[in-house]
Amino acid sequence: MGGGGMDNTGSGGIDSGSSGGSDHGGNGEVCHEPSWSQAPDVDEDLDGQPPAVSSLEFSTRDVEPRFNLKRKSRPSQHRVVEDPEDDDEHSDEDDSDTAEAEMPRKKKQKSRSISAVAADHREICEAAYPKIKIELTHRLPFPTTDIRRTGPRQTQTDEFTELILGVFTDAAFELELDDVRPTLEDIRLIRSRVPQFRAGIKILARLWVPAEYKLVDIKTLQNPTPASIEAQLEANRARVKMLLMTYIYKDPDNIGPETMFCNAIFQQILTVYWFGALENDRAFYFDTMTQVELVTLALIIVAVLSAIEEWATGRCVAKQFTHKSYFAAYKDILKSLRKWQAHSDKQVAEHGATRNMTADYQEELLRTARALATNQPEGREEEGEGEMDMFSLDAMFALAAANSGRS
Repeated sequence: MGGGGMDNTGSGGIDSGSSGGSDHGGNGEVCHEPSWSQAPDVDEDLDGQPPAVSSLEFSTRDVEPRFNLKRKSRPSQHRVVEDPEDDDEHSDEDDSDTAEAEMPRKKKQKSRSISAVAADHREICEAAYPKIKIELTHRLPFPTTDIRRTGPRQTQTDEFTELILGVFTDAAFELELDDVRPTLEDIRLIRSRVPQFRAGIKILARLWVPAEYKLVDIKTLQNPTPASIEAQLEANRARVKMLLMTYIYKDPDNIGPETMFCNAIFQQILTVYWFGALENDRAFYFDTMTQVELVTLALIIVAVLSAIEEWATGRCVAKQFTHKSYFAAYKDILKSLRKWQAHSDKQVAEHGATRNMTADYQEELLRTARALATNQPEGREEEGEGEMDMFSLDAMFALAAANSGRS
């Protein structure tokens, strides 16, 4: 670039400068440095082409932005093929302009609303909801997914999915839609009802545990002081430790074998959750039954256990009522109930007992719940017509918040 200009002017300038330096030092002659006024000569030598300096400036401006743009575009090209779940890892690295430009490329979340499902699938799912509620109430409140890896392949015994497919198939058969096969979205919709079902029970347990078991919220203390607050927290902590051994008895402070599993809160939760005035539709889940299943009682008891454990620090700190957290405790409680049942059966069969304590209690629970149910409809109405659905928990959450002083 500009090589011709350097040949015509640069060499002469350098030579003149060198000799001028010698002359100035030796002979006292004045050194005349080459002037940049020679530039017009350069233009003439280049036959009217742009000056070398202009060419260099133009080239520099043109290349550098291209290079920078190319570097900025690489993260965007890479992220187009990334899993959308990984976006959070890179969000802090991208500038705001790049992030905004990539927003439209993100995968849209699929709607989990049943209104987004095809009409025939929606009809089946709606018919399957009551069926899975019955299964959760009486048979499998904590369905399990057991995944094992065998060699290069993964196999699973999925009790959860089998349960969902079973109720979907039954609902499709009743609606004469046997040719409709369940989709993954159908399975997700029905499956999402399971944690909601358990959450409703836990909400009631959390609401009533403090009064039933004498746990005091420090926010309700009158004229609290640091000393009185700490004293109450310590009292709550000590109370929880004691309750974890006695909460199943009718009176946790005065236990006896005849009052085991008979605390009043168990009856209260059963009555309100399955037979309450707002939820009478659910009473049909116990049609033709003469007693409450031990599975149902174990589910209620473990929900109460979870609500008590929330007070372990002296304050009520929410704990998730999930399969992972409470399935093992549920199994232990159910095992104890069945031992109690076996003991009662043995007392009648071998020792001439006049009453079976376990069976009598199961019958009493159901009989009392039915007697306390108000406005019991003669026939079951269709879900969603003039009543609150079992899984529409907004009202229950509002009730819990109002009674616990939390929003």
